Amino acid sequence: MDNIKELKQPANKIFEHITSIQKKLDLSEVQFSNSVLTHFPSLKSRKEEGLVIYEKYGTMIKRLRAAFGNRFSDFRNLEIDFNIFRDPFNTVVHQSPDHLQLELIDLQLEIDMKRVFGKNNLVSFYKNCVRGKHPNLAEHVLKIISLFRSTYCCEQFFSKMKHWKGKHRGQLSDQHLIGQLRVACSSMKANVPELCKDLQHQASH
Repeated sequence: MDNIKELKQPANKIFEHITSIQKKLDLSEVQFSNSVLTHFPSLKSRKEEGLVIYEKYGTMIKRLRAAFGNRFSDFRNLEIDFNIFRDPFNTVVHQSPDHLQLELIDLQLEIDMKRVFGKNNLVSFYKNCVRGKHPNLAEHVLKIISLFRSTYCCEQFFSKMKHWKGKHRGQLSDQHLIGQLRVACSSMKANVPELCKDLQHQASH
């Protein structure tokens, strides 16, 4: 956790943006069904001309809402994990994963820790106050922080996998592929001299 820098947009923040958009789509669907155009000024200006087809736009919003929900269903499955990360002091313990429940109870009863939590950003709080005292919670935090915050890493990952699994490298096993992809997508540089120092050199024939 020492190497973690301050995150501009951690995964829980992305989830908040996604939830906000979904709730706005829910609101829009209800308003279209009631012929309300409060948040659609351009359509509202055409209302008197009789050019607004409420059923058409309502159906479009409904489809967009469904597509949005399906696309980000994985994020929705992590909602409890995000809530624990965002505010462990107000998390409902019995709704939390079993391995975090006892540590959450201990943490929520530490008044000084709660005071520190309100004065620090999340990463600083977990790095300086939680690690060591609450190992399971610290592990949970690392999982949330390490989540992809964009599709770039995923696209880069699959592009490299497609290259390595091509016809020119047909003998590459799945186990070797996992190792190569881990090295290729890591931000850490391999210490090649250290890795090779104990290897026996092959004499030329």
